[in-house]
Amino acid sequence: SAKYDPDGSTGILNIVLKKEKITGFNGLINMAASSIGGYGITANLNYRTKKVNYYINTNYHHSRNTMKTKNDRETYFGDTTAYLFERTDRTQIHKPQRFNAGADFYLNDNNFLMVNGVVGGFGFIRDFDTRYEYSSDVFPLTYSLSNNDFDVQGLYYGGGFLYEHKFAEDHKLEFGGGGWIWDGDDK
Repeated sequence: SAKYDPDGSTGILNIVLKKEKITGFNGLINMAASSIGGYGITANLNYRTKKVNYYINTNYHHSRNTMKTKNDRETYFGDTTAYLFERTDRTQIHKPQRFNAGADFYLNDNNFLMVNGVVGGFGFIRDFDTRYEYSSDVFPLTYSLSNNDFDVQGLYYGGGFLYEHKFAEDHKLEFGGGGWIWDGDDK
């Protein structure tokens, strides 16, 4: 259908495309690597019949970041000068992974059901050491070392469903639900 502005100067063309229901197998696999040691892989696989569409999605990524910081400070209190030298070495590692599978069921022209489930894991590790050197005209040189370790590991599980019933061209009822649970700890 086409609709026109009352002035007749512009128009909107509404094109409705028919959904294709091509059967068979298809997939996509991506791999990545970085110059600083990160890597990952993602796979999306799909198999479709006339009535059911099965799919699997999975990914794994690993990245490692290192950083060194330097902070030098001078503080003046009248005739006294205080010095603080701070050096930090930090390492962070991220390693998320995920596996998702599901199916779309085309029950008939008016009814559709989708179910899926997911299991995944998350790993985040952060370790940094900071060395402080403090001195002044009045106080002797003092050293302090701070170590900070943070580690979160765990799994999560989830699932969901969606049911759709079409009453007419512009009317439909959808009902769905889902949930997930995290099973992990932090140190």
